[in-house]
Amino acid sequence: MAEHPQCCLNTPAVKSDYQPQGKHGIEIAGFPCYVVGDEGAKHVLILAYDIFGYWPTTMLGCDMLASKLDARVIVPDLLRGHYWDLRQGEPTAETRSRMGHILTSHGEPHARAKDLVAFVKEIASSDAVESIGLYGLCLGHKIISLAATDPALVRDYKVRGIATAHPARLDPQESKAISCPFFFAPTKDEAKEECEAYFAEIKSNRSIAEKSIYKRYEAYHGFAGARAKLDDPTYRADFEDFYQRATDFFKSVF
Repeated sequence: MAEHPQCCLNTPAVKSDYQPQGKHGIEIAGFPCYVVGDEGAKHVLILAYDIFGYWPTTMLGCDMLASKLDARVIVPDLLRGHYWDLRQGEPTAETRSRMGHILTSHGEPHARAKDLVAFVKEIASSDAVESIGLYGLCLGHKIISLAATDPALVRDYKVRGIATAHPARLDPQESKAISCPFFFAPTKDEAKEECEAYFAEIKSNRSIAEKSIYKRYEAYHGFAGARAKLDDPTYRADFEDFYQRATDFFKSVF
């Protein structure tokens, strides 16, 4: 299994003045959540965020998906506030070990994957919810990838598709167990061979291969989350492209 990429530990998030359109602090299934979209929506997306948590550009992506899909997007605070808060300053050589500690303690992916499965089960228990999609960024990819090895997500809990961008800690043994269509969006900063090996297991599953998508971006690790550089035309275009492709993907599986 690949280690957490150094680009994740080394690259800071960027500042943003975007004001999210949803509500913070909504209690769902024992987690404080960010929620945007119609409460009665029949389609629900659940985001597993990156280590920066509720960063404005990450919330912008949620708001875009909620609007484009007419869906409800929910972001449970899986790390329970123990993400890297940029109000503490950007990561430095001295503080990077603290970021690494988050990834092995509060952000330990196996534990958070169990939390996510329980959260999805609770959302799926609503008769109003017809389908659920999961999407994750960086650490969120790993959490979702582990959670998706539980067949109950698709069999019992209405998960119909998964999308992830700039993934961390790829393991083809996990993708081998995934049983719903997958939109996989790595970048130039993740090892190409590892990405291809991970996705090859998904494409080998005939029941999900047709609707699964591999899109490798020439952007940097983090372009679709907290590190989005929306003031750069090239990277803004990549950001918008990812969320449009994610929209089209979820429309195809819902």
